[in-house]
Amino acid sequence: MRKGKPAKPRNRKRLVLFAAEGRNRTESLYMRDLARDCASVTLHRSRDASTDPVGMVSGLVEAMGYYGFSAEHGDLAFCLVDFDLSHDKERQVRDALRIAEAHGIRLIISNPCFELWYICHFTANPRHYGSSSALVKDMGRYIPSYGKSMEGIYGILKGQLPDAIRNAESLERRAIEHGYGRYTASFAPATDVHHILASMRECISSGRP
Repeated sequence: MRKGKPAKPRNRKRLVLFAAEGRNRTESLYMRDLARDCASVTLHRSRDASTDPVGMVSGLVEAMGYYGFSAEHGDLAFCLVDFDLSHDKERQVRDALRIAEAHGIRLIISNPCFELWYICHFTANPRHYGSSSALVKDMGRYIPSYGKSMEGIYGILKGQLPDAIRNAESLERRAIEHGYGRYTASFAPATDVHHILASMRECISSGRP
């Protein structure tokens, strides 16, 4: 994480900060293009390269200090975590959640992984994948040329945002109705990415959710 203070005070555009696992580009490319669609938003990713939820949230807290995060000005902070259906990750997520809630950070969980959000643009009934790699492999059914570092996914899917939000909300309700505990490996398939879109709803230039 870059240390010190910014050389100049930032403008009063709405600041959106996010953290993603390691050097993963999937989330970064999507968030970058989403922010480009919002003229009133300045986007920055945490420079911390942690892959565990606690490290990711802690790095994001540092970024909030560096960039002058202000909830009063409507700034937003998201930590994007792939749960990977892993029971070993449950304690990490709970610990990260405590830090996140204390600093106004929204934990965005995708279970098994972020690509489930993409699939929500096409169906309300995705398969029950046994792993993140199986889900990513299945992306070819929806976007034949898909790869983890594929450019332009946001633009390809933007017209289907309303469907994606409804479908993600449906998956969330279904997991709750089945009695699966939130922030557990069993809470799947599910993704919280629609909450990012809801928070930024008013600034998306077209194809509004």
